[in-house]
Amino acid sequence: MINNNLILENEKQAVIDIAEEQFGRDFFDKLDKMMQDYLDEEETLDYSLTTNYEGAFYAYAE
Repeated sequence: MINNNLILENEKQAVIDIAEEQFGRDFFDKLDKMMQDYLDEEETLDYSLTTNYEGAFYAYAE
């Protein structure tokens, strides 16, 4: 279980590093701001970031 968590954390960090390299260090701050601009103050949205086999990034609401 610990190894799986470590693997997932390493993969998560790799995705974050790639996103920041491709789109800038403030990419996630901009993404959060953009999402907040579309939401009411009382509404919150959980989103995930994923990639396809070509390395494109997608954010989607859960």
